[in-house]
Amino acid sequence: MSEYQKPRGTQDIFFANAEKFCLIVKTAETVAKKHNFCNIKTPTFEYSSLFERNIGEDTDAVSKELYRFKDQGNRELALRPEFTAGVVRAFLENNELKSYPIPLRLFSYGQLFRYDRPKKGRYREFHQINFEFFNEKEDISTLGIAIEVLRKLGVLHKIKLLINYLGEAKTPYTKAIKEYFLTHINSLSQVSKTRIEKNPLRILDSKEKEDIILLQNCPKISEFYSNNDKTKLSVIINFLQSMPDLHFEIDQNLVRGLDYYTGMVFEFVAPIAEDNSNLTVLGGGRYDNLISQMGGKQTSAIGFGGGIERLILLLEEPKPYKKIFIINTIEGFNILDFIQNLEKQFQEASFQEIVIEKNKIGKTLQKLAEIPNSFAIIVGEKEIQNNKATLKDLTQNKEVEEIALQ
Repeated sequence: MSEYQKPRGTQDIFFANAEKFCLIVKTAETVAKKHNFCNIKTPTFEYSSLFERNIGEDTDAVSKELYRFKDQGNRELALRPEFTAGVVRAFLENNELKSYPIPLRLFSYGQLFRYDRPKKGRYREFHQINFEFFNEKEDISTLGIAIEVLRKLGVLHKIKLLINYLGEAKTPYTKAIKEYFLTHINSLSQVSKTRIEKNPLRILDSKEKEDIILLQNCPKISEFYSNNDKTKLSVIINFLQSMPDLHFEIDQNLVRGLDYYTGMVFEFVAPIAEDNSNLTVLGGGRYDNLISQMGGKQTSAIGFGGGIERLILLLEEPKPYKKIFIINTIEGFNILDFIQNLEKQFQEASFQEIVIEKNKIGKTLQKLAEIPNSFAIIVGEKEIQNNKATLKDLTQNKEVEEIALQ
């Protein structure tokens, strides 16, 4: 066994999973392009204050999971735990983005980092697709695009949408929740006792047994909705009810793990955890105050991100394609022209030349037969003279058809 191993919570992605990874990114990019998103790439590390001040110091993503480090200039930096804060920073820093004449849509994908306990569907280095909408005041187009991505991936029927609305009720509801939990503080879990002053809404997301018991009788946010909140939520529900193949429900305890959400929040969940419980595969919400909080003017904003590793768990196995190996024993054979001709005949195939000595053909074919859906074309003196070769299905050990060499 090699002395070198990947760090805990990381992964090597290859073969079928690498194909699924590329399919997810390609599908997201296609949907993004269709809906006029501009591509953006932001640094994988930023000043740590960007995340601490704007995601929330008391959130798990910052207090427990943020990868902090100092560079040689003694600057406090951190690997990004999510996309939104960095994209908003880029929006504020670059005038070309800030002065975009119509609502700006930005798409990105890449690595994120959180020091979390690794398990199925959860890594310390992971990947997401990410969609951000600036100066967008309505919610249903965001949900529609998220649904479109999942539908094109063929996984929507495996997923349930959970949705909640914070809106104008967030401030009075936060106060009511705090008062409720203070009256039961001795029954709270230790982690929730630390949240009650800084971020009592996070208790709604607790997985601790003692907190779950208290949540059964806590106030509901719908009790604090203004008429405006009710109207906006009604529009969202009417839209979701018109979506075929969509299973959704209102979850009044859904707040998500970050502090900046102000309106609609949502999560698409699926039973992909080790114990078959639900994990979020895609989620997001509205964050209308974040840009002004970071020094810009008040700007309507909403977005969502999808976990690539978790979506991989939902995808069917990739459609098999022919792997055609050209076994070449002749010097000077024009392999590039030959492959070009093969591409016209076999559009769902990959091609690879293997140059070997004639006496090694048998062993080479035996090894190649271990690769699923493998085919071979032997090019030797006889084939060159006859200007034709034979395509052999190595998996089935049978000849399939004759192939012209030119």
